[in-house]
Amino acid sequence: MTTDLPPLPAINPARVSVLAIGLETYGDLGVDWDLPGAGLHAVRFVQWAIDHRVPPERVCLGCTWVGGLEDSRAMALAAKGVRMISTSTDGIKASASDLVENGGDLLLVYWCGHGVSTSRQRLLLTTGAIRNPEQLTNFRIDDLQTLLAAKSEDIAGFPNQVMFFDACANELEGRRLPNPGDWGEFPNGRPQQLLYYSTDIGLYADFDKDAGRAAYSTELLTWLEGHTDAFPPDFARLSDHVHRRFHEKKDEFINRPVRLYTGVSGEGGAEFVYESASLALQPSQLLAVEQAVEQALIRAPELMTSESQSVRSIFASGGGDDFVRAMEDRAEASDIDRLLHAAEHVRNTYDRQKWILTPLRVIENVDLNTLRTAYRETRQGYGEIFVVEGLVQTLDHAASFWRRYHEDAPLYRLIARLEWVTGKRVDAWFRSELDSDAVARVRASSRPGETPPRIVVVFDLTEADENNDTPPQLKTHTWVANEENPRGWWEASSPRACGTTREEIARAVAEELGEIFHIRHPDGYPDTASVGFILTPDRLAWRPELWEAPVWDRRTKEVMANSLPVVLHLRRRGPYERRWKDRLKVVLERAGNGVPAVEWLSPGEKSEARTNDNICCTALNYRPLMHGDGQFEELLRTGAPFILWSDDDPSDAVAARDRITELINAGLEDFPERRRNDLRDIAVDTGFSLRIIWDHAARLPPNPNARSNEEVQ
Repeated sequence: MTTDLPPLPAINPARVSVLAIGLETYGDLGVDWDLPGAGLHAVRFVQWAIDHRVPPERVCLGCTWVGGLEDSRAMALAAKGVRMISTSTDGIKASASDLVENGGDLLLVYWCGHGVSTSRQRLLLTTGAIRNPEQLTNFRIDDLQTLLAAKSEDIAGFPNQVMFFDACANELEGRRLPNPGDWGEFPNGRPQQLLYYSTDIGLYADFDKDAGRAAYSTELLTWLEGHTDAFPPDFARLSDHVHRRFHEKKDEFINRPVRLYTGVSGEGGAEFVYESASLALQPSQLLAVEQAVEQALIRAPELMTSESQSVRSIFASGGGDDFVRAMEDRAEASDIDRLLHAAEHVRNTYDRQKWILTPLRVIENVDLNTLRTAYRETRQGYGEIFVVEGLVQTLDHAASFWRRYHEDAPLYRLIARLEWVTGKRVDAWFRSELDSDAVARVRASSRPGETPPRIVVVFDLTEADENNDTPPQLKTHTWVANEENPRGWWEASSPRACGTTREEIARAVAEELGEIFHIRHPDGYPDTASVGFILTPDRLAWRPELWEAPVWDRRTKEVMANSLPVVLHLRRRGPYERRWKDRLKVVLERAGNGVPAVEWLSPGEKSEARTNDNICCTALNYRPLMHGDGQFEELLRTGAPFILWSDDDPSDAVAARDRITELINAGLEDFPERRRNDLRDIAVDTGFSLRIIWDHAARLPPNPNARSNEEVQ
């Protein structure tokens, strides 16, 4: 701690009183809120006190039990004279008042149960808690402190008080505080109060419901039961031990306990010392907060503090709340919008990190492709393009849409989907955010459903030629993947007779496409379908993306690119085939481990892909077939697998480039399918009709004469 804790004086156990609460059930809140084991922890605390000769008649014990059956050990304590009290708010208040009225030299308080915080105040839930959209009935720890500190002619009081609270303190913003009621006022001659919380404000306490064990209480009670040499216990040694145990088990325990001391200073004034626990934010989270502070100070340098520590070290050491509050106080004192907005940006960023901290630690590692899929499938209704780079960044982005305590919040949907795919659950976090019915609905709606079949139809236009005396034919290959065979397989259709002109081949393509999808998907083209054309470079000018294709009723037609994502393939790379395969392997490895990089080239510029393995895709700022500088051919010679350009001049070239880059950065694997929706908006907004050479090996038949059911390698 920043200040040494004053030791407790020698105290006669006969002048000690105990108030112990252990709440396992919460009435109207339902079984999802049950905390099996909380009552036994309270019983252990009381037994420890009695073992140190605290009179049973000076002990109040209030417990609720899962299943409604009172524990035999609690019944044995009652037989010895321990007072079994009501666990309602009024009941606990009345019992605490009785203890204070009778007074003594030391009051010990132990609480194990649910808690929350709002407006930076801790609240405890009792068995009368009722959850509704506006208020969670409970009472403030501050009010309990005030009541226990009472001392007057009629109230003997306790000059020394030690309180242990094992309860969550996660924030419930937007809730009304409970009516303070008649708890009294804090006396001028305040007693010495030592409080030890299982976690800091804004965070959760560790509780293993399956084992019926609270992490903080387990360490606390184990130390108390093992140190029988002195009573009352050395609070500093006790708290140091529990702190050390949490540090040793930092990979197991999510959060850290904190200590609070209130008393009287040597000059007679009030002394208040609070030790904030380290949030233990992950490095990526600390970086996000640090960047938010830097951005705020650029906009509002008046918010600069005189702290000599770096911003990151302040937040890493647990000083984040004080830092943000100080920044907000300076902004509010100025009443300048620029400062207020800057401070608000820091507050929002920091609050998001606290919001995602628990699920982040529970879910931990998830591979990038799984994360991208989960994000893509749960961001319904939010059409922005977002590049998934890692778990912290993705959870933070989902949290930025807020809607906290509403079950349609994007973060809830994403966490629920990650629960399904990782097998890890964040029950305590969800239980504190939503009621049990809402959690069930979120999880049910986020459960992976039946995956629609993926269909890739590839037309080989290099074969649609006159070959001696053989009539020209259109060869078609269809790749299908479903839940039974997620790796997919290729099927070769029977060759279809066609002419040699572009118009004749286009007509044959439309007929073949209509038949394939009428069989595969009679209700229309699924979102997971795409079309590819294998071309020779000279046939790129045909622009098959603009050919007409039948819509679902097969009686009308529309431009193919309006119904299906279309990509182009250059099958015949001649002597550069090996370079293409080698380059593709490198590109896919790089993209699988990070964000695909895109280079944009103007006429005459040389590609850096040959010397920079991070470049996965080359985009051109011009129409390659309109220039005779050989640059496009150079790209083919270097083996570039992914090449993009537009045959139209965009109305806003910068906006088009930025949005295309974001879309590619979001992932190479499903890029053609995502074009169906994402690129349509780009084309409408910017006039950028994207043409794509997408020579991904998985999208090409193994060979021009692939046989039916030949699996993709």
